[in-house]
Amino acid sequence: MEIAAQCDGIRGITTGFTDLDMHLGGWHKGDLCVIGARPAMGKTALLLHFAQSCGVPLGFISAEQPAYQIAQRHVSSIGKVNLSDLRQGKIGERETTAVISTSKKLDNYWIYDRSAPSVEDIVKVARRWKHKHDIQILMIDYVQRIQGAGRERHQQVGDVVRSLKTLARDLDIPVVALAQVSRQVEARENKRPGMGDLSDSSEIEKEADQIITMYRDE
Repeated sequence: MEIAAQCDGIRGITTGFTDLDMHLGGWHKGDLCVIGARPAMGKTALLLHFAQSCGVPLGFISAEQPAYQIAQRHVSSIGKVNLSDLRQGKIGERETTAVISTSKKLDNYWIYDRSAPSVEDIVKVARRWKHKHDIQILMIDYVQRIQGAGRERHQQVGDVVRSLKTLARDLDIPVVALAQVSRQVEARENKRPGMGDLSDSSEIEKEADQIITMYRDE
């Protein structure tokens, strides 16, 4: 996809990709957008690119990685610093300057990194961020790691996505959430996932305003 140079002509918050902005019109207030893919397809990297492109205060829920790793990935991407070198502290003067400069761009990011949080935790944190920092978008990595009400897993996922959709409406912000795709796609000839391949997909299909699936041959 072509990386967007500006967000002119769209009504919502830019995704950072020109063609995706043309299809969606950016991220819209009150919408729940779910992005699904199998592991190692680059879901988190894509979500971080969306975050970097927004240009507005945002909340980031990371149920999989700690906050410092999310921040490192942001700094590495924006500052063009090798992530492995950054993690090991093997950076020179140029890289140090880039890290300091790009770290300032995280001032409008608020990250919550509790492992396997409950959906009630996320709602509470997001409401606090909206009140204190006026966040304009919420990003979540990822749906199936969030704990919801119900005994069965599909009931819990249903509770999570319903709560996220309600949160988007109540706070009048877009919520962009990652989701896992069933491993059954790997057993068929055409491995490109569709909406029905999302784990516990029926509830996600009912609540999401947009569903995007990711795939790359390599």
